[in-house]
Amino acid sequence: MRQLTQSMSNNYLKIYYTGSQDFGKVYAFGHRKGSVKAEFVYTIATDLNTPSGVAWKNGDLYVSVVGAILKFPGIDAKITRCVETNATTCKQPNNIKIDTNLHYTNKNQYIKFSPKAPEQLYIFSDNKILRTNITQNQSKWEEVVTGVEYCRGFDWRNTNELWFTDYNGAEGVGNDNIPFDELNQYIEGQNRTFFINGTLREKSNNYGAPYCFGKNNLMPNTRSSNMSYYVYNDTAGYWSCNPELFIESRVSIQAHSSVSGMIFLRSEGMFSQFGGKALIVEAGDENRIVPVGWQIVMVDVNQPKNVNVFASGWKEGGKGCDNLVDIIQIDDGSLLVSASNRGVVYRISTVKSS
Repeated sequence: MRQLTQSMSNNYLKIYYTGSQDFGKVYAFGHRKGSVKAEFVYTIATDLNTPSGVAWKNGDLYVSVVGAILKFPGIDAKITRCVETNATTCKQPNNIKIDTNLHYTNKNQYIKFSPKAPEQLYIFSDNKILRTNITQNQSKWEEVVTGVEYCRGFDWRNTNELWFTDYNGAEGVGNDNIPFDELNQYIEGQNRTFFINGTLREKSNNYGAPYCFGKNNLMPNTRSSNMSYYVYNDTAGYWSCNPELFIESRVSIQAHSSVSGMIFLRSEGMFSQFGGKALIVEAGDENRIVPVGWQIVMVDVNQPKNVNVFASGWKEGGKGCDNLVDIIQIDDGSLLVSASNRGVVYRISTVKSS
């Protein structure tokens, strides 16, 4: 299972969607109001080219595959009819290819609609986060940020702050503790300028990959011939990335954790005591002397050094038993977490005391 999304179309039936990527399928699953376990699971698409990202909007489902974004119009109504008739299978609906201008090759295209501009769809693709107005007949993609190694999750804090994970994932660099994984912040409309040789220039929204990571650290074994990317600190005696060209990460996370999906918790309902804090899924990575990850961590982005374990238990014998992928917070405040190895979705909730 890959990215998760939830329908908001009716009150009595809760519908969620996820892609399977390696198996080329997309699933709808859910339950009636008041239940806590899935009461139905339907395969709504097969033979797709690595369906990874899913996003819901106004009763329609959008799915990212390699080379296209597909729209499943009116999908909620179709699933509702299948549930109401107790159908064991649901006829696979038609889909419409709506993207014609984005030529990406990455197989993990995380997608999500903006809370500020509901018609804008954001996507991670080939080291960039892009956006488009999905209501237009011909999608025109605009670069939001660049220099992102591998993003598998993003969310908004307020409506103008986009936060996203970045899994740097460099193997074989001879150090188990670098490069750090990252949680990064992009602020919409922020005026970022600097001077070079007396000339005022606009600072790019480049987060450093593949040359930099963390707080302007040099990526091991990767160098650019463009020396303007680097500065030498005479006092400390080492080279670092040029802070006038690249944006440093807001939160550094243990190297090889393989950060994936993330959300900001709501300030009402279940887990309201953690409202405003970020949850980050760590898929896990065994390419380390002591494997790390396979857990969910909590971050107070106002105190970025404060990274604590929120949920664990996906490790056996020091190694991971299920690779976690994505996380969403549903209507009642509980959490759904997708996992790829076992092909399951976990639900995390609080337990009422007696």
